[in-house]
Amino acid sequence: MAFTTWHSEIDTLPRLRRRAGDPATADLILPVGVWSDSPEPYRVTVDVAAARAPWLRIGGNASNATGVVTPVTADRIAEIRRTEGAGAVRPYLEMERRIRDSGNLYWEAVLPGLPLDTEIGYRIAVRPPAGTATWLGPYTLHLTDPSFGFDDVVAMAAHDEIDRSWILYHRHADGFHHLRLDLTDVSTARPDVTIAFPGGPSYALARPWTLPAMPIIDPFADTIRLSVPDAGLPDARRVEINGEPVDLTAPPRRAKARMMFVHYCIQGLNDLFELPNKEYTPYRTYMQTTMRDEKGTYSSRPNSAEHGEEDGYALTLDAHREFGIPHLWTFNGGVLSLIAQDCPEDLARIREDIAAGLLSPTIAGFGGHRLPYYQDETNRYAIGLGADMMRAVLGTANPVYYLDQRLYKQDPNVMRPLMEADAIRYIVLDGSTAFAPYRSTAKPGAGAEGRFLDHAYLWQDQVSGLYVLFIDDDLREQMVGNSHEEQVRGELALSLRRKLMYFATRSTGGGIRAGHLLVYSDDADKASGNGWFDGDYSGSEIEYNDKFRASLEWIAAHPWIEAVTDN
Repeated sequence: MAFTTWHSEIDTLPRLRRRAGDPATADLILPVGVWSDSPEPYRVTVDVAAARAPWLRIGGNASNATGVVTPVTADRIAEIRRTEGAGAVRPYLEMERRIRDSGNLYWEAVLPGLPLDTEIGYRIAVRPPAGTATWLGPYTLHLTDPSFGFDDVVAMAAHDEIDRSWILYHRHADGFHHLRLDLTDVSTARPDVTIAFPGGPSYALARPWTLPAMPIIDPFADTIRLSVPDAGLPDARRVEINGEPVDLTAPPRRAKARMMFVHYCIQGLNDLFELPNKEYTPYRTYMQTTMRDEKGTYSSRPNSAEHGEEDGYALTLDAHREFGIPHLWTFNGGVLSLIAQDCPEDLARIREDIAAGLLSPTIAGFGGHRLPYYQDETNRYAIGLGADMMRAVLGTANPVYYLDQRLYKQDPNVMRPLMEADAIRYIVLDGSTAFAPYRSTAKPGAGAEGRFLDHAYLWQDQVSGLYVLFIDDDLREQMVGNSHEEQVRGELALSLRRKLMYFATRSTGGGIRAGHLLVYSDDADKASGNGWFDGDYSGSEIEYNDKFRASLEWIAAHPWIEAVTDN
């Protein structure tokens, strides 16, 4: 009988679990993996020593107050998914895949209620039915749970190899030097990263058996957290990341990736004449269903059947609220009328978001029509009435105008109404069609030397004087272009993780990307999974709102990404 066993690989990473209302303790969870050519039963035990106390052994005895070891099976993972939800099942996703594909066996030890800022020693024994045990460890883990913000960022990688780029945070508190390292991807294997203190400990993360202490690796946020006691550092002023030196006492070398979210949301009054949705009691109007369709009952796209996927504008608004990411939301007269008439509670929450600075209401005109096809007077009337209605219903309107289909011409019938509208200072256009073809006409202002100048900045139209927010095509497509695996892991698409880290790291010290602005914009229907993006028109129903929410979750976990509005 042959078998192998492992711990602290990408499918068996140690992790902490905090309890609500308990700031002083945490549960420590230690997964163990086994592969065997025999179905014989194995027994797993864990010896643990807190604060260098004598070893205590835990196994399958659930009444042991020190902890318990339980098997992790496909059925148990399915039960966690069913009863606790998508977030709780994430640590088991890689186990689930390998149980299915390779027949791996897993256990996890749960050590409850351990005091924070404690050194935990542990070793793992895997015993076959016959023969001797295989031991893993001993390991050391410092049970800490520090939080980090942008002010804790001390350095960013100074090279152009984006897949080896990093962002380093440092805090000194409670007798520890706490480090956090953000990478672009830690989803498939332990990161090949070495963190070394000159003259002190070195942590080669790809070789866990050599580590002086175990880090906490988050493969969903793509971060590494390491706490090193003061006593273990003869010189805490310097650290090296893959050989690149960082002086922890020097002025920080940091910058932010700046983003803007603009959701385009208009409706026509013809939607007032849609039949009531009888799948709900009481029946729902078109706008009520569009705002929130929990049962996935309705698709407004012709010949696109709905298959029960929850969708609606409210899901996108809720995601921005949950993660605290500010955004612009465009309203025309039609959608404002429908929301005010049919969704008064949602309207009240939108007004609260505006007051809190979370949502900035953006003008689309009264009907949201295409300005190049109409004369001055019509366009002037539509722009002004749309802004007036927004102020009447929402209390305010920002100075951004969103042209339908981003159609803009330097023609008098388009420019004059926009220039004469006191409320308008910015317009939203596509970078691919409104910047790229006219790039040769750009006249960079003072201070633009040494920058790579493309659509990813705030530009000004030389003729009208309006400032232009150019939409980035990568953001538009990939904010909901994350794979299913990335979605369930709460991750942004890898291409955007790379892009955002590039813009942040290349902006330090006034670098080639300093002053950039990356604009995401698309129909609000797309992020919300409704309207023209609802149903099975592409062959199967796409979980747009879940993909968008996962993207926001990853962005919110990284304080070096800043979402800005017109404010």
